[in-house]
Parts: sequence; C-alpha cells; structure tokens
Amino acid sequence: MPRTFLEVLEKIKSQADVLNELDERAVELGVIIPVLWQLEWDTDDMSEIYPQKRLLGGGKGDGDGKVDYALQTGGKCRVLMEVKRWSIALNDEHEEQLASYCSRQMPGPHLAVLTNGRHWKFFLPPLSQGYTRQHPEVRNFLDIDIFANPEFVESNFNRFLARSNLAEHTVSETQEEARALLQHPSLTSFAFIEPGASTTKSAHNWHEVMQGFCDIMAARHPEKCRERILMFEQWFSATQNRSFPLHLEGLDLYVKRVSDSEGRQVISDVMREFGYLNCTFTVSMSR
Repeated sequence: MPRTFLEVLEKIKSQADVLNELDERAVELGVIIPVLWQLEWDTDDMSEIYPQKRLLGGGKGDGDGKVDYALQTGGKCRVLMEVKRWSIALNDEHEEQLASYCSRQMPGPHLAVLTNGRHWKFFLPPLSQGYTRQHPEVRNFLDIDIFANPEFVESNFNRFLARSNLAEHTVSETQEEARALLQHPSLTSFAFIEPGASTTKSAHNWHEVMQGFCDIMAARHPEKCRERILMFEQWFSATQNRSFPLHLEGLDLYVKRVSDSEGRQVISDVMREFGYLNCTFTVSMSR
C-alpha cells in the first residue's frame, strides 16, 4: 500500500480508466479503503469500518436500508458513507438516499459523505445542524475532486475524515469547521477585471488563487515582476521553508498559507504596487 496520502492519490489517478469500467466494489477496494487507511482508520477492524450497516426503516412503508460504510469510534457512529460507481455522476437522488440513512441512524452521525471515488461530497446531517429527526435535510458544505490540487485534497480529507479528528474530544471542533464552511463557502474562481478586458482563473483554494494571480501579473508585467512581488516579504519568499510552504510556479516563488481575508489583502497590496485599483479584481465565492 502507498506510504503517503499523495502517493495514494497518484495511484488512484493512474487507475482511473480501469475504475471507470468497474462497479462500486472496485471503488471501495481501490479508493475508499486506501484513503481511510491513510486517515488513521483501522481498515481491518469491522467495528471501526462497519460495512453494509443495516438501518431500520423510519416509519410505515419505509423499508430498511444498508449504508455502505459507517465509520465509528468508541462504538459511536461518526460518519455515514455512501459509495457509487466511478462512472456515475452524483445527483439529488443519491443525496436523498444519504439523507434517509442519516435520519435512521440513531444517535445521528456527525458527518455524512457521498462519493463515486473521484468526487466526494461532504454533508452535515440534521442533528449536526441542531435540528430534530423530523428535519431530514442534509447540507452539503464541501465538494472535493481528488484530481484537484493535491495539497487542498489532503488538507481537507485530514480536516474532516481523519480518525483523530472524529474522536470524542475533537468531533465538535470538526463540526464547527463544517458549519463555518456553510456560512463561508470555498473559493472557486478569481476574476481580474480591467476596462474592456477580463481574465478569469478557476481555483479551489487560495493557493490556486495566488497561482492564477501571479500568472496574470507575470504576463502583464514581465519586467522585474518577481522582484516586485518579493518586496512583500511578509507574504512571499524566494525559498521554501515552514513559513512559506506553497510553491508558485512560473515566478518560482513561495507563499504563506493564508486565510480568505489575508488572501484578499495580499492581492490588494500587490495590485497597488503595480498601479491597479481594488475595483479591478473580484474573487467569487460559491459552494
């Protein structure tokens, strides 16, 4: 089995064509189990990785169901996970199925996941939203494509699915982070706008926004662009270290990990250096 999370992602990507031809079992063996193993789950312990857990019907005419996996610690259900074929696009019907499972699991799970192996949709179940069992809605707070930026994928899988973050003493913090994402969605694009022209870069996180932004600056201001950006030494560095871990290709710079508000400040500071006003760029946010 690959030794690091990034090696697991590369292995999955290398088998994408094969996975596309096979069924859910292939996704479970080729994707789910290796990922969960990297996230500290004991994949040989059926009390932790509970497969095909039977959930009783919630009322008259509501039959029983089996969720593909229930992730459990200390005998308590932390996550319900429903797995589909790699080739199937996740849709509302699948979300309704997952919501039904969440409403039947008592006590309710802390999080729920719907995946076809490549695309992972993370949900807060009703009880985790502070609702009673009579409110069946699950709310999608995060979507991950494992073909996206590897650092983004690894960071968020660890954030929301690592066993250590779903133990008794930390699960409330993990849920708070999930609820925060419902209020402050993930970044999806960066738009640099000038009179008569615009450039849009798609992105999944601030690292990708920074990469797109620096690409635009380098294209429009090739003369000493790198040197001018390095003037902002609180944000950028010519060498990689613990404070500046994220590489920006093209200009061969390194940037700090930043929050959304800090990221906006970085862009504003650099744009003023190049003579632009803040109104010439926007960062769109959506889920």
